[in-house]
Order: sequence, then C-alpha cells, then structure tokens
Amino acid sequence: SSNTITVTGSGLNKSGVLVLAGHRYFGGITLNNLTPVALTGGGSTITVSGDSVAAFRTHSGSIIDGDIAFGGSITAIASPTPAAGSLPPVLALLNGTLNGNLLFDSTVAASASGEGAQGVVVLGGIHACSADATAAAAAGYVCGTGTSGLGALINNGKIITVGQVFVNPASKDPVLEGGSALQVGASIDGGIFNGGPYTANSVAPVGVFSGNGSNGLAVVYIDPGLAGTLAAPLHIGPISAALDSIDSGYSFNNRGTISAAPSDHQFSTVSMFVQGAAPSIFTCFGNGSSLTDCGSDGQGGLLNTGTISANATTNATSVTTTQISASALVIGPYAAIPRIDLKAENTGLGSTTPGTIFASVSGTSGGIATALSISQNAVVPIINVGQGASIKASVSTSNLTPTAEQTSPSSPFTLVATGISDGSSTLTTINNAGVISAAISIVTPGLGA
Repeated sequence: SSNTITVTGSGLNKSGVLVLAGHRYFGGITLNNLTPVALTGGGSTITVSGDSVAAFRTHSGSIIDGDIAFGGSITAIASPTPAAGSLPPVLALLNGTLNGNLLFDSTVAASASGEGAQGVVVLGGIHACSADATAAAAAGYVCGTGTSGLGALINNGKIITVGQVFVNPASKDPVLEGGSALQVGASIDGGIFNGGPYTANSVAPVGVFSGNGSNGLAVVYIDPGLAGTLAAPLHIGPISAALDSIDSGYSFNNRGTISAAPSDHQFSTVSMFVQGAAPSIFTCFGNGSSLTDCGSDGQGGLLNTGTISANATTNATSVTTTQISASALVIGPYAAIPRIDLKAENTGLGSTTPGTIFASVSGTSGGIATALSISQNAVVPIINVGQGASIKASVSTSNLTPTAEQTSPSSPFTLVATGISDGSSTLTTINNAGVISAAISIVTPGLGA
C-alpha cells in the first residue's frame, strides 16, 4: 500500500489496520511505497486518534506467515479527554503470532503521543516463517529467503513515544508522560536488531527507540509478565548472519539509539529494562531451558555498538522526599543475558560507533544515576567493554552549597553515580579496555545543613 489511512472521530478500539483471529494469513503485509528502484519508499501514512486506538493491530489467536514491513509515517494520538477505562494509543500491537519478520525500514517516522502512549508491543510472539512450514506447504505458500522470514524484529526507523509534544511552563495541569517505545512480552526467535553504523559502514540507517521512560515504563521493556495469563518463558533468540554479517549470534544488537528523557523535571527514568516474571517464567537472551543454562550453546547476549542513555532533570529548590533516578540498562530478576558486550567499531575514515551506556541526573537538586544495574536473581556472567566504548554515570547539580531549606536528616541532599551495580552475585568477569566511570558534583554543606 502507498495510500493514506486515517481513522479519527469518536469510538473505542479503532485500528488503522486490523488482522482478526480465527484464520492463518499467508503472505507479507507491506505498508510502504515499493518501487522497482527503491525497495523502501516511505509513501505510506497511517494516522489514528482517539481512545484505545492502534495504527496496526492483530488479535490474539491470529497467525500471519510472512513479513510485516512498515515504511513512512505512523501516528497514534490519544483523545484530548480520554474516556474512563480507555487504553493509551499504540503504534503496532501484535497480540497474535507472526511467523516472519517485523520490519520498520529507514523511512519510518512513527510517534505515539498521550499519557502512557506505546510504540511497538509484541505479546503473541515472533517466529521464523519455517516454524509453520507444514501449514504453509499445505496452502502452497513458500517462505522468503535471505533476510526474509527470519522471525526477527528489525528497526531501521524512528519509533518515538511522548506524553505531550509541547509543555507550557505556565500551565497548572500535570505534564503527561508517555509509555514504552518497545514492549516485548513473548519470544522473538530471530532476535532484535536496532540498526546503525558498524564495522566499515558509516552510512547504515540509524534505528531509534525514544521515550520518556517514566512511571515504570522503560523505553525498551522486555518482560513475559506483560502477556498476563499467557505468560511463558521468553527467549530472544540469536540474530542470523544473514541479518548481521559482522556480529551475528547476539540476541539483541543495538547499533542505533535507545534513549529515555522525561517530559518534565522531577521524574525518574529508565531506558532499557529486562526481567522475568518468576523462576519458571524467565527471560533468556539466547537459547536454554532455564536461567542457568541460557546461552550454554555459546549464542545469545546483548551487543551495544550504539547508545543506550537515560537522562533525568531536577528543578526542586526545597527538601525532596523522593530521589530522582536515571538508569540506562537494568537487568531485573529472572532474566539471563549470557554476555553484555560494548564495542566502538571502526566505521572507516577514523570514525567509530559510540558503544556507550550512559545515565545522568542534572539540575538544581541531587539524584541517583546508574548506567548498568544487575538485580538479585538475574544472571549476567560477563561484561566486555571494548576499546573506545564506555559505561558512564553522572549526577550534577547547580546547587553546590545546599542549605537546610534543601536538605534534612530524613531527606539528605543525595548525589550517587554508579557505573556498574551487581546485586546478582553472578557477574564474575569484567573485561575493560574502554572507560567505566562515575562522577558527581562536589558539594559543601550550606547554612544549617
């Protein structure tokens, strides 16, 4: 399709494109402008607005054999006065099963706006087209070859969620905060690839997942508990060499940008959060039947050659009872990531990729910044920081002499920055050829403090 789909007006649960349950759909769904010259064109536009809307939606129980490919503009906007019980707007909601790739090409400019607005939500699972080979053969359908049908989530575009686009500093109304740009509650067998420059390639399109990261909704949020009663062990499988010939075998390749920044001051934020729901309902970046054998075949893990960042700001001028925090990457309970590698790859002509994980809190008050946090009951045995790559955290304040008006014995003026925090006792090796740092402003107690 290269047409415009616009769905506005009153009513609940409107969709730009809807795939119903009850049958298998054989064949790809392409929502961009395809021409013989350019296989990605960005001519498609989908706009939806209202209560509980989705630009693209599949129902639970639906099955699609083939790739779903997006290009162009995708917009989902919440109603100015949401109805009671309505849900936030969503760009792409996959409740059903996809046997193929979910692809956002380099022309994608996707935005969801409104309180809790969501980007891409995967609750039904993404598998290789070959996983449904028997049914496909019976229907006479042939799966694609090369990079087609791998069962991967591929983002080369910009997927952004925001609570509100414009913040009026004179307004008395609460500032709205958006939800996750990517939520994954079911397995993605072919891995997650967020595109960007890599070894000997400085012009590869940059994939972006960006949002506010507030109110418990990290910009990238992976948790089998999101599937509710259908929760099961969640695997992000290894990426094929057909998709990434330089660094295949990882489960999540971030070559682009994953960034979190709240719309307003005094909000904590998280960029990427990964956890399981229970010991038996775990999350594994790789293959394995349990937390302890996840990645035992040497495959899986997280590669970051791009940027994962979280930035929170403060404007408090009096005593605060809640510390504002920024966390770039959090590995929560019952999640196993066999390796976390950061690389600054040489793209040519002396330039390199960022390969950084960064968290910061800045403003008038204190805060807590953690670049990489590993929680109790998580499993992360090794972190490799390559030459030129970095893990950094910083807390800075403009108030270098806090007084009794800004601090108290029960609510101290706190500045804490941590590069890597391990509460799991599973982290046995850190190989650092880059930079791991934490920095705070130096403050001196002021009058009465």
